[in-house]
Amino acid sequence: MINNLDKVSQELTLDGLFVEIGHEPKTDILTDLVKRDSRGQVIVDLSGQTSLAGAFAAGDVTTSEFKQIVIGCGQGAVAALSAYKYLQTKK
Repeated sequence: MINNLDKVSQELTLDGLFVEIGHEPKTDILTDLVKRDSRGQVIVDLSGQTSLAGAFAAGDVTTSEFKQIVIGCGQGAVAALSAYKYLQTKK
């Protein structure tokens, strides 16, 4: 137990911890470029493709249901490979 003048903290024994930083995707810069939902999340398909051809998105700013770093990393890999595939078709 840690006691300060203004605060009391309690030590907990945990098996895991998920830290959530925020709930609002910061996508205002994309307003006129790609489709977003009512929460401002970028709408993507399974390959990370947005409504703008050649623009891909991944992670917490997308409509993905789960907002965890490991999922965002996987989505980033998919979006990067999809972008590469897209560019290959433009040669």
